[in-house]
Amino acid sequence: MTELSPKQDVTGDQLRYAVGANSRRIRLARGLSLRELAERANISAAQLSQIERGQANPTLEVLVRLAEALGTGFDSLTHVTSERPLVVRAGSAPKWIGPVDNSIISELFSSNGLTRFDIRHALLPVGCVTSDTSHGWGTLEYAVVMAGEVEVRHDRWSERLRSGDAIQFVADANHAYATVGDEDTQLLVVIAFPENWLPPEQQPQRDGSVP
Repeated sequence: MTELSPKQDVTGDQLRYAVGANSRRIRLARGLSLRELAERANISAAQLSQIERGQANPTLEVLVRLAEALGTGFDSLTHVTSERPLVVRAGSAPKWIGPVDNSIISELFSSNGLTRFDIRHALLPVGCVTSDTSHGWGTLEYAVVMAGEVEVRHDRWSERLRSGDAIQFVADANHAYATVGDEDTQLLVVIAFPENWLPPEQQPQRDGSVP
């Protein structure tokens, strides 16, 4: 997947405050106290408090230990949110065309280090049935029909949607989109991945083995 991110010049102050805010946010999400995280990262609670308030410049070694103690990636801990918006102009997003179904998929946004998701625009011509796809355990898929009519065909169910309808489903089994009627269908699709997501071919089987 192509990751889209705005170009930005990051100052030392921005990075210091970002590390502090990210550390506190992830720590609270993990249900950890300041002292518990400090012990896991082998630093003092006072030092961690200064880091989270943006009043300290931790070394690379401390940042690595802190990320490991939080159970997150280094990029998630040091991610700086740009003050500028990321705009994807019409027709400029990376796209691919289905070799069999002729669907046109444009990837508008993808994972940014803090979250794991893809946002796609899909144009499905009349008579199109997309290839069966599974995104692996723990994934959720959301779709909004912007124009036309479509049938979502899942291994365990099927649903017909019209323009303006939306759907959410667990995307760990094969599923496909099939156009209905005599007009092209446009979809906005969001795929949300769990934090420790692996591609389906790398995920353990239900018996614990790896393919």
